[in-house]
Amino acid sequence: MDITAFYETLLQNLNEGVLILKETGEVKYANMIVEEHLGYPPERLIGSSFLKLLDDKDAAYFSRRLQDAVERKLPSFSMQLKLRTHKGRWVLCSLQLRNCLALAVVHGFIVSVFPLEAPEGRSTGAQNKQTETSKHAALYERLRLLIERNEQASVLLNEKTQVIAANAAAFELTGKVIGRPLQEHITLLRYLPTTEHERFRHLHEQSMRGYLGDMTFPKGKYLIKLDLMPIWAASGEVVAVMVHIKEVSREAQLRQELVYQHRLLEALDRASSEMLILIDEQLKIRWFNRQAVKMARLFFGKELKLGTDWASLVQLKDEEKENYLQQLKENFSGESYFQEAKITDIHGGAHWLQLTYTPMEADERNMMIISALDITKERAAKKRLAALNRQLIEQNKELARQEAAARMMNEQLRNQQKQLKHAFEELSRRNFELDQFLYKVAHDIRAPITSLKGLVHLMEQEGVAPALQGYLDHMKGSIRRLDGFIRNMYTYASIEQKPLSFEPLDFEALLAEIAYELKEALNERKVTLDYKILGKQQPFAGDKVRLHTILHNIISNSIQYVDEKKERHEIKVEVQLLPRLAKLKIEDNGSGIDPHLQDKVFDMFFRGDERSKGAGLGLYIVKQIIEQLQGKIELKSKPGEGTSIEIEIPNQVSTN
Repeated sequence: MDITAFYETLLQNLNEGVLILKETGEVKYANMIVEEHLGYPPERLIGSSFLKLLDDKDAAYFSRRLQDAVERKLPSFSMQLKLRTHKGRWVLCSLQLRNCLALAVVHGFIVSVFPLEAPEGRSTGAQNKQTETSKHAALYERLRLLIERNEQASVLLNEKTQVIAANAAAFELTGKVIGRPLQEHITLLRYLPTTEHERFRHLHEQSMRGYLGDMTFPKGKYLIKLDLMPIWAASGEVVAVMVHIKEVSREAQLRQELVYQHRLLEALDRASSEMLILIDEQLKIRWFNRQAVKMARLFFGKELKLGTDWASLVQLKDEEKENYLQQLKENFSGESYFQEAKITDIHGGAHWLQLTYTPMEADERNMMIISALDITKERAAKKRLAALNRQLIEQNKELARQEAAARMMNEQLRNQQKQLKHAFEELSRRNFELDQFLYKVAHDIRAPITSLKGLVHLMEQEGVAPALQGYLDHMKGSIRRLDGFIRNMYTYASIEQKPLSFEPLDFEALLAEIAYELKEALNERKVTLDYKILGKQQPFAGDKVRLHTILHNIISNSIQYVDEKKERHEIKVEVQLLPRLAKLKIEDNGSGIDPHLQDKVFDMFFRGDERSKGAGLGLYIVKQIIEQLQGKIELKSKPGEGTSIEIEIPNQVSTN
């Protein structure tokens, strides 16, 4: 019996009147006990509205309570209402509703129905208590029988975490993992690691209050998952907790293998010097590597995106293009083939590409891997060699001289190769030295700049003539701009050299640190900085230095471009933590950015207007860091209203 059939059988065998209602009040299920209480056969109730059993006043009251439970996600609530029986008689009933929207087999409310007015008069308190006790005993016995028929390892616990019943699968799994047999009337805590006792007690207490719960923990070489589900009695209270036990080591191993494959794919992506693009039979791009991004920028002047039509990138015309696309579609289930194509880049330069088409199957679909290698230099070399061959044929009569000329030409080619190799090595060395020089210059210049700031501050403390104060203010402004430029250059050189380093991050502490660093600028421009973190319970790992730089630069930029016409200057930062990524949103009510400038704000040395005091590196550095982190950034702005920047950063918690 699978888990869905188990729940359905459980509802059918409960020793109490049970209805299942949709959020609209429509009856989805009714058992035979309801017929004993109200006289309606289940098939007559199913598909009709439960509100028909109530008078108008009670129907309105019931609808309000039901809607309130949906909106507030209440786990359970109860009420007393008069229900009309099949014979038209009114019976006062107690209704206990459990919100089971989270269960895949219910999608609604489980409603327990039991009359408070027996047909032959009310029962005494002692009789009620005895009836409830007998119902619990009957419920336990039914659950025991159901557990034995369940294929999944299942255990029934009482309020003291003692085992009331367990099936064969539970005995087998416990014996395999724990090494000793499971026993009834013994607390399940004895079979769990000591370090997990407190967490299990907390989940058990929550289940006794009507909530679902689950936990996963290692036990030796196994990984065990427990799913806890409350069991309700007719009285409206939870009398037991059903625990489903599952060994999930294989699932965890598969997740680790997926992580390894993802890292391997990234390594291959970085190592490949060829453009690699994966397209489907509709010629839509489904994957591409970094080299493909670079070549798309060079040849088409735009960013490559998933879903892009490959046909839109083909630089052929009319009939020639149609023939090419037709051949491509016909070879999705054929053999690999290659061709050479001439293409012009955005600067007007001509390139020759060697294209290889490799069909493959993925998830029962035909796909095609297109790889491209720039062979412009190789073709040029071949062309030169062909010209030499023609020259040799024409000078066949002067064979001796031609042989000498050929040897000389070969020697020249070898020397050229050596020179090219030497030039390449020299260029690589100079690039490295240039990076080192930039890093050291930015680092060393900050020391005298800091000293100048201190000296100006001391001069102000000593007191200066009013005529000199203006000069000091100009000096401070110039020093701040120079310091900002050097700091940006230092940051840029640092992130280019420093490898990525992921660690657990506390965004609230990070934003508090940035707010402290920018306190003087915020106060000077009278800007309010507010931030909130959504999903704090979700762990997040990332490069702290780079994320600090991203948030610091964007918030600094918002402070710089406040709208002086507005009374309140606000910057709002919202961070939403998710399992796979973090979404960052920085909004301000500043002056905004003109539409024709918005696609340039991330360019190096771009400055928006005369108010800009920086060197135009802040947002350029932000874009470079986000590309390093494999993230995304989107800017939205309206002049006079403000600017919003949305960022997505992958969560590296699985790699930490």
